[in-house]
Amino acid sequence: QHYPVDTLVLDDAFQHLALERDLDLVLFSSRSLLDPAFLRPGRVLPGGPLREPPEALFRADAFVITGITDDTRDAAQIFRTNLSEQFPRQPVFFSSYQPDRITTRTGEPAPPLDRVRQIPLFGFCGIADPEPFCRLLAAAGFRITDFAAFQDHRPYGRSELAQLMTRARDQGARGLITTEKDLVKLKSLGPTPLPIYGLAISLQLEENFDQFLANRIAAP
Repeated sequence: QHYPVDTLVLDDAFQHLALERDLDLVLFSSRSLLDPAFLRPGRVLPGGPLREPPEALFRADAFVITGITDDTRDAAQIFRTNLSEQFPRQPVFFSSYQPDRITTRTGEPAPPLDRVRQIPLFGFCGIADPEPFCRLLAAAGFRITDFAAFQDHRPYGRSELAQLMTRARDQGARGLITTEKDLVKLKSLGPTPLPIYGLAISLQLEENFDQFLANRIAAP
C-alpha cells in the first residue's frame, strides 16, 4: 500500500497453506545431501529434518539445490536425478554462492575484492549454518587466520567486538570479515583498531532458471 510493489517473495512459506501463491520453490541445501539419512522415510520433525512427508513435494512448482560446490556436486547430481524420477513435472535447478564485493559497516569506500583477499583476515558470523560461509571464504582465496561461529541472530555488543579484535590480532590478522547480515549489527559499535569487512554474496542460478521463472509468472 505504501510502495510501488507488484511482487512479494516469501522465505519459508511452503507450509503456509492458507496463503494463495503463484509459484512455489522448494530449496534443498546441497550439504544436507551428504547425510545418508536425508529424506529417509518417516524422518519428519522432531525425528528428522523434514517438515512434511516427501509426498508434499508434489505441491512444488520447481526445486532448487543450493550451495553447490565441488565436494557436493556429485551428491547433488544423484539427488537431482532421483527428484526428476519421483517428481517428473517439476524442474530441478542448481545454484551456488559467489563472492560479489566487499562492503563496510561505516559507509566509507570499500577496497576491491582482490585487495582484501591478500590481507590476513579473521572470519566470523552468527548465522544458522556458518560452515558454508567459512568454506566460501576458503574457496574464494581469502587468507583466513581463524574463524569464529556464533548462534544465529547473534546480538553483538562492544565487549564481544573487543574480544573478536583481541582474538584476531593474536592470530596475526589485519582485518576481520563477516556476512552482510552480521555487519549490519556492528554499525553502531564505534571505531575499531582493525577494519571489519562484509562479504556481499551473489546467488548464481542455472541459465534456464530465468526463462522458467519468466514463463511461469507470465502464464495466466
